Amino acid sequence: MINMVVDTSAGEIAIGLFDGKKLLAEKHLKAEQKYNKILADAISGILKETKLNFSNIDVFAASAGPGSFTGIRVGMATMKGFAQALSKKFYSVSTLDIMAWAAIKRGTKGIVFPIMDARRGELYTAEYEIKGEMAKRVSDYIMTTEQVLEKKIPKRAAVCIMENEADLFKLFSKNETIAVVKLKENDMSVFNEIVLYNSADLKNENIYNMEPLYIRKSEAEVTLINKTINARKGK
Repeated sequence: MINMVVDTSAGEIAIGLFDGKKLLAEKHLKAEQKYNKILADAISGILKETKLNFSNIDVFAASAGPGSFTGIRVGMATMKGFAQALSKKFYSVSTLDIMAWAAIKRGTKGIVFPIMDARRGELYTAEYEIKGEMAKRVSDYIMTTEQVLEKKIPKRAAVCIMENEADLFKLFSKNETIAVVKLKENDMSVFNEIVLYNSADLKNENIYNMEPLYIRKSEAEVTLINKTINARKGK
């Protein structure tokens, strides 16, 4: 089964092409807020490099976030579009899920909290339980603060943080009751393994029922909500 997986949830676009667990090609490119053009060129380039075409791909997969609003929209819309046009399968997965599965590769066991910087002094996270080669999410995806999260993390649990998040690493390393696991940036092989694990359950309707995971509302949504509230108050 040939999978094309893309992660556009951060400032870097990552794209991987796999035949089963075998990596055929992988690219990492700075997005520079030009997700549409860069992703399209990267897809074209990776297909040319592997001498494959769109009809060879069985599953188109995209990260669902949380992360960059624009990046997530572009990545999911692009992969959904290819899947729908070619009557192929589509799958999306939270970036937090990918991080939890990546923690398994670092030898992490038990309870783990993947953590992403949500900016504005807030964090994205969820609680997972690792058993064997699986990471099962046991809480909702949430946005919280470091102070609140530290109270929720049980002793001897772990947090996993991307290696480029130096400030987060320093922040949680101060707590001696938890383990801090540093993850490599954009581990596409882990993303692909999640797609493979779920491949038996993939159906074409995933195109319609899988949506971006934003957690935080966009500025446009906040503005609309505030306008609605003010209108109701007669302002």
